[in-house]
Amino acid sequence: MDSFEKPPPLANIPDDILHLSIIPRLPVKSLIRFKCVSKSWQTLISSPNFIRLHHRHAQSLDTNRLIISANPDSIYFHIYNLDSLLDRPSIFHCPITEILNFRVHANIVASCGFFLLIQIRRLRESDKLIMLNPSTCSYHEIPCQNLPHNCLSVKFGLYLDEDNDDYKVVRISSTDHPQDRYTWETMIYSFKTNSWRLIERKVKSAMFYTCDLTAFVVNNILHIFVSAIDHSIKTVRIGCFDIRAEQWTNDIALPDYNLDEYSIHVLDGSICVIGNEYVRPGIYCVWVMKDDWVKLMSTDLNCFPYKEHYPITYRPGSRHELLCKRSGHCGFYWYNLRDKVGRCAASYTRDRNRIEHVCKGSLVTFANKLQMVDIV
Repeated sequence: MDSFEKPPPLANIPDDILHLSIIPRLPVKSLIRFKCVSKSWQTLISSPNFIRLHHRHAQSLDTNRLIISANPDSIYFHIYNLDSLLDRPSIFHCPITEILNFRVHANIVASCGFFLLIQIRRLRESDKLIMLNPSTCSYHEIPCQNLPHNCLSVKFGLYLDEDNDDYKVVRISSTDHPQDRYTWETMIYSFKTNSWRLIERKVKSAMFYTCDLTAFVVNNILHIFVSAIDHSIKTVRIGCFDIRAEQWTNDIALPDYNLDEYSIHVLDGSICVIGNEYVRPGIYCVWVMKDDWVKLMSTDLNCFPYKEHYPITYRPGSRHELLCKRSGHCGFYWYNLRDKVGRCAASYTRDRNRIEHVCKGSLVTFANKLQMVDIV
């Protein structure tokens, strides 16, 4: 009879391998449970060095991603685990406005890979900003900073400054200036100092789009759509603010001047532009910024079952399937880039006007806690 060797017990694994190579690769949900194993494990998993190590592993891994789905007119957020999206999804209600006693709207205005920046809109009172970690259901309230008088538009960006172990919020606002010009005000909030700092107040001959509140941060650069003030020709570019250098840099031209009805997103850590071709109505394109613009996909919407779709992220372990959202519909689908075929992934509520953000798991726990309600 053949004899089988028993696997070595956990105690025989060297501590440095266990603590540095194995445990940091686990998802947040498991690590939170493992805090109960012993006091030494609780101390290890709660330590700043371990949290930073877990962040580095999370950024390199293609798993443990969460999709946060929110409606600007709703008080609820839904959280999906991407790894199980084709199966029964884990969906949570996050009644943040009820818990915080703010009986109005809560909008996700920025994300940084791990955290969400949420703006609480309140009638006859100042707005509130909170930084939320959906993995630990904890949040930090950011002190209010008044907007300039007669503010026309405001954008927010959220940035994880790993070199200085800090979290930063960038706020860009614009106000009217004579002769079709605009005053741009750029401010940065630091989690370490819990304060805002004015970076620049400058008159520009361009305005940024007001269609939503989100600006996207990729490789330390905040990106927003800007429109040059020219009444005869509309010139749209991507404005870039270097958060590390704390200065505006050169704009980026759009990938194709024939694009119409375009929007800006982040896909797998890269800026992407989505739009319809102006000269060929119904042709939907996705361009991704690598060293230069690369066309990821071009699809004839007239032959496609889902109109006005946009990509959210790649399928775990694959670069051939994209998770996409059907704009105006309450569900996701996988789109195969090779076969140009879509298949349903998941549906959620009857609520159609939802916006999706992708976050990776983080062990950071802020002082304030939220109670998630599992509805599945």
